[in-house]
Amino acid sequence: MDQNSSEQKRSFWSGISLRAKVTLWIVIAFAVVKITLVLIILLYQQRAIHTSFDAAFQERVHIIAGDLAGRDGDINESYLRGIALRETNNLYIQDFSLLLVDAATATPIASYGRESTLLMSAAKQAINNTENVIDYASIMNKENVLFRTAASRIRLSNGVHAVLVVSTSDRYTASVSKTVGRVMLFSTPFTIGVIALVAWFVGGVAVKPLEQVRAFAENLRPDSLVRPIDIDGSSSEVDAVREQLDAAMERLDSAYQSQARFLANISHEIKTPISVVQSEADVLMMSKPSADDYEDFVRSTGEEMQRLGKMVESFLLLTRVQHGDTRVRRKSISANDLVMEAFEQSLTMARQYKVRLEPDLCQDENDPKVIGNEDLLVTAANNLVRNAIRFSPEDEVVSINCKQDNGKLYITVRDRGPGVPEDLLPRLFEPFTQASSERRRGRGTGLGLQIAKGIAELHGGDIQVKNHEKGCGFTLILPLSNPPETV
Repeated sequence: MDQNSSEQKRSFWSGISLRAKVTLWIVIAFAVVKITLVLIILLYQQRAIHTSFDAAFQERVHIIAGDLAGRDGDINESYLRGIALRETNNLYIQDFSLLLVDAATATPIASYGRESTLLMSAAKQAINNTENVIDYASIMNKENVLFRTAASRIRLSNGVHAVLVVSTSDRYTASVSKTVGRVMLFSTPFTIGVIALVAWFVGGVAVKPLEQVRAFAENLRPDSLVRPIDIDGSSSEVDAVREQLDAAMERLDSAYQSQARFLANISHEIKTPISVVQSEADVLMMSKPSADDYEDFVRSTGEEMQRLGKMVESFLLLTRVQHGDTRVRRKSISANDLVMEAFEQSLTMARQYKVRLEPDLCQDENDPKVIGNEDLLVTAANNLVRNAIRFSPEDEVVSINCKQDNGKLYITVRDRGPGVPEDLLPRLFEPFTQASSERRRGRGTGLGLQIAKGIAELHGGDIQVKNHEKGCGFTLILPLSNPPETV
């Protein structure tokens, strides 16, 4: 159930458009910030209101105490009512109650207000307090209304020591706090809605280049690979995407053109032996062939079919290498064994071309080894050696040198032939690339070098080519499996 639930959530989330996701994340982020700010503002507002209330209340207590201390006449309920009515004009102070108590006898002198009877406890506490400070407290009446009280010791004009207790409700502060809270509460959904609209617009601007890329991909055809992609916007990210897509289109176009040339060359190469056999068959049918003619026809057909078979085998191997076949079995291979295997397999061809092969093995104490598929690596080295034999003059030497350096194995095959034409170097490893004017005995498939390079790259290596004053050298580079320790 848990796995199905998580899969459903992922499916639901993946079905939402990127624009909606951007909008949702912006709204969530803003809502979190907005709610946090509202809470901070409310806390600060509550503190500020109560601070102002406390300051105003303390000031009123001092004024009332001064008035009573300077009173020459009687202090009664009527006099306290006048003081209370006067002080209720203050914005913060409302619902005044006053109590004046004789400190010596703890009996009321005068009182005013409906809460005055609740103030005796605050008066008695102030009587017991020897310090001349104002005692602040809170009381709750029968209606569960909270009142703030302040008790102050004073000395009346007749010499009597008394305690003044003043109480007032905080209805005003509560009303202000509630009003501010409501404003914040009702304004938050509105502002979040506005932000959602803005985020939807911003998300549309952000994903517009992606929509253009999608539209471009829908209309992409092989004949439109050279057309530059049109993406609105001038930001660094959009410019980078545009540049990368243009570069990718160029690579695709180059690969497409190379593939087209490859197919055309395949068609031509396969057609050649078929045309030869067809032509010889037509000639044979138009005459009265002898037994020797039939024998020549069979031999020629066999040679052409053998050449066609080798070509098909090369196609299959090239396809296997180009697709990086991971099913090939790998093992540790000795570099010297690799050189000697290529040497032995090429001896017969070297004798036919009257060319000498000279292997130069690695002389290191530790036999360098590489990890890979032995058949493929031998094929790569063998193709380089056979290519060198094919273009070497008679009685010349093809050297096969092996060495290691900086954790890599270098197998260099060098001939003493005419070298590679400079105009042919950039496309030397493309299929069917051959210098027809320099082909010697026997015709190759034109795929050997590309197969060798593909095998090298499949094993994390490469092939480099370099013309010398006499001849040309191909170097097969492979990473070592046991690089020597450097001091």
